[in-house]
Amino acid sequence: MKKYFLAASLIATAMAAPMALAQSGAFEGLGVFASTGYNQYKVEASNSSVGGLPNDSQTPAAGAVNLGLDYTWAFDTDKRIGLALEFNPIDSSTASGTATLGDYSTKVKNYYQITLNPGVLLQKDLLAYGKLGYFAAMVSYTGDYAGESTQNGTVFGAGLKKKMDDAWYLYGEFNARSGKANNMAFSGQTSDIKLGGYSLLFGIGTTF
Repeated sequence: MKKYFLAASLIATAMAAPMALAQSGAFEGLGVFASTGYNQYKVEASNSSVGGLPNDSQTPAAGAVNLGLDYTWAFDTDKRIGLALEFNPIDSSTASGTATLGDYSTKVKNYYQITLNPGVLLQKDLLAYGKLGYFAAMVSYTGDYAGESTQNGTVFGAGLKKKMDDAWYLYGEFNARSGKANNMAFSGQTSDIKLGGYSLLFGIGTTF
């Protein structure tokens, strides 16, 4: 329920903004956005205790339905800087494996990220932008190896936004994740778990 409450909160916060906040220029102000596309996680295990997980990786896929809220400032006629919060409310599929103690499955859920998005206007209705920030998600193991922990790291990417009218725009972007290794304990064993992966997204957004 928490993830659906967060989705509703993001949208409600943006919709509550006064319409007087209408942008003074292209790609400025408070906005909301949503996207879909392809998303794949990479869960890597290393430095496992005796009987722990093998030192390998799994790639559970996830439906990409990103929902987000952002604010973008202009600091020149053609320069922009945005701050964005977004999350994916859909759990990944499970990826299965076998180790010394038996079988296990891996799943990623509750993914969110916070990024700074610098951009430049290529045309008055076309913005190229980069992304750099922090991500976190819950990695869950089930089966003969059971446990879960929050994994995090750096997310970076790039994209294009194309204005449809004064308020609405379409966008496409690529995101890559580079996680840091965090020790995880489960079923009496320990391993260093690192979450990575990438996504290719296409979506629509609006500013107020």
